[in-house]
Amino acid sequence: MVIQTTCKYLYLTFTGKIVQN
Repeated sequence: MVIQTTCKYLYLTFTGKIVQN
């Protein structure tokens, strides 16, 4: 599903920001 892919992308981006910080 597109929604599932989008959620996964947002999740990876969000966790990536946390790691950078």
